[in-house]
Amino acid sequence: MERTNASIEAATASLVREYLSRKGFKETLAKMDEECPRNELSISNRQTLMKHVHLDKLMKKNKEEIEPLKAMLEIMTKFFVERRLQNQSDRCSANQSNFDVNFSPQVDQPFQNNTSSVSSTSRPHTNGYSTKKADKNDLVMDDDVEGETVIGVGMAGIMSINESESPPPQYSTKNVLARPVSAKQRFSMISNNDDILTGRNRMQQPKPLRLSVSQKEQQKKDSLSNSINSSPEFFYDALRSNSGINIEEKPKKTESSPLSFEDLLMKGEEKANRLQRIGLENKIKDTIGEEKPYKVETSSIFAGKSKPALNNNNFTKGASLNSPKTTELELGDIDDMESDLTDLNLKPAAPVGPKQLKLVKVPSTPMDLKTAMALKNLMLGSPCQLYIDEWLQQGYSFCDLPDLKYGIVQKKGGPCGVLAAVQACLLQEMLFGDSKLPSSRFKNPTRAERSKYLALALSNIFWRAGDFARAVVTVPSETSHILSSTKFKQDGVTEQLSIYTFTSFDTLSSFMQQSISEFETEGKPGVILTIYSAMLSRKCPQVRGDFDEPEQSTLIGSHGYCTQELVNLLLTGRAVSNVFNDQEQLEGTGVGDTIILKGISGRSDIGLLSLFEHYQSCKVGTYYKTPKNPIWVVCSESHFSVLFAAKRDLVNDWKAERRFDLFYYDGLSRQQEEIRLTISTLNQAYKPPVSEDDLVPPLEHCIRTKWPDAEIDWNGYEPIL
Repeated sequence: MERTNASIEAATASLVREYLSRKGFKETLAKMDEECPRNELSISNRQTLMKHVHLDKLMKKNKEEIEPLKAMLEIMTKFFVERRLQNQSDRCSANQSNFDVNFSPQVDQPFQNNTSSVSSTSRPHTNGYSTKKADKNDLVMDDDVEGETVIGVGMAGIMSINESESPPPQYSTKNVLARPVSAKQRFSMISNNDDILTGRNRMQQPKPLRLSVSQKEQQKKDSLSNSINSSPEFFYDALRSNSGINIEEKPKKTESSPLSFEDLLMKGEEKANRLQRIGLENKIKDTIGEEKPYKVETSSIFAGKSKPALNNNNFTKGASLNSPKTTELELGDIDDMESDLTDLNLKPAAPVGPKQLKLVKVPSTPMDLKTAMALKNLMLGSPCQLYIDEWLQQGYSFCDLPDLKYGIVQKKGGPCGVLAAVQACLLQEMLFGDSKLPSSRFKNPTRAERSKYLALALSNIFWRAGDFARAVVTVPSETSHILSSTKFKQDGVTEQLSIYTFTSFDTLSSFMQQSISEFETEGKPGVILTIYSAMLSRKCPQVRGDFDEPEQSTLIGSHGYCTQELVNLLLTGRAVSNVFNDQEQLEGTGVGDTIILKGISGRSDIGLLSLFEHYQSCKVGTYYKTPKNPIWVVCSESHFSVLFAAKRDLVNDWKAERRFDLFYYDGLSRQQEEIRLTISTLNQAYKPPVSEDDLVPPLEHCIRTKWPDAEIDWNGYEPIL
């Protein structure tokens, strides 16, 4: 047995390997070989495998098809499905022909209670119940029937009839089928079929049927309700209702005639069809977007029945399955409906309240090789370069400390420029946007509010990069659209992206609110998705054209740090290399040899302050120093952070600059509390320290590039050095 099981397991694994190979799933096949190694019983040759599992005829038949299947597993599956459908069709045909037979009585023979042909004490044989081979007159029993049997003709099925009692002699029971009766309801031995059926001229019995659970329960219920052990009167009812015998009279009138087996089948089929239609209608409604709450009182279970009191979502205590109002609902019905009810929509009704966010369905295009190569060339300098973990695992997760819940948390160094730019745009929406938060609440927004403002901030970044006319958003999918090659190396992100294009800001913002989880989920590459979306909104050729050195510049510099071009792209929509106003022209060494240096073309929504200006390494123009909103990205020691004020007057009224507060946030420093600096320009006699030995915090140097000779108070917080 162990050898046989091992051979079967090896053949099964070989079939799976053949399927994966024919379908081109090379990586899956390699993973399978790793987890389930091949052994001496494995079959690698396709022809040998075909003969081993006896698929010669099926393979030959498959080749003759118009669209032949590729893998053996597919051919085997098709064979079993077709055979099952054929068996069901044959069974239905046989059932119909059996039910069409007209059983007529033979009145020329008197009724005899012959103990030689009908024995109430004969023991059942097991030979007549073989599941492999059975005589045409033997009964075939279902494997799932416990303690039940279908017995023979005439009086054989009624074990409780007394021999002294006999029905009128004009009725013959020869060649008459009794209705199926449960063996659990008889208190004597069950007769063997061979003892009951006499002579070869008897009428052939119908082909045995496999009964569903609902039909078996219906039989059991009918049998119990008619008390088959009490008197032989039930026998006449059974004969009349099931065999079609026209009985002129009977000893006593029963309260109700039991349903025939054919009626039960028809009733069950009608109910199944009705449930199937309900399931199909619900699937169609789900497809077209009509979501309606499922109500039990309107379902087919309660069709034509009294409706119990129901709660919105659950049964009430007085409306259980055992309550008087639901006694007509049987267990068999519940079993039959289980598969259909799984397709029904059980969602509760939408609450009445504010208008729900309308779902936006936008067509997408998969990432193609040309676009992927252009993106990675601009980001890393080569399509074969890979991102480091600091970028691959950085999304927009938020701080949960009091008064810092607006802050985005940075895990490791590298993408700080992107995080600071997005943080600044997020604060712009919270403090000064169309749907801004109250100034007293912006420090502690709810999770839903943070997601909303993050979606709006990213939407503004992409819309600005697309010249306020278009935007592109990249969202990961589960499919890899590009394979690794000598031209492109997969990085786990780029090749799986789907590209969505928008020409309406409202549609863009709605889509971003739906898809924001792809950006803010911890461990997902939200920053890479942001950069790709901004680049495609701007278009890759134009991004490269923004550089001072188009062929040498990249958006991610050495050591995985953000470049100034990347920060400028997110803040202004242009990936220029400088921070001064407009353009500057440098004269070259040759005649007519000039170099154009590109800067900021207009007043920015978000400002920028740089420590390099303090060291006179660069010049920050007024477009950045005096932005439209009092929010600045601070570049200090190759790291980007955010400095902001809660009042817009700081950039609109010069009087507000006499004394004011600035809040500082650094996502990488793991702040434990709010940092509030008080800036004063009233003390004309104050002179800031000029010696490097004084250990002046770099942040103060950055602030003084905007407000020279400003007196800065850290309000008791330890200065950041």
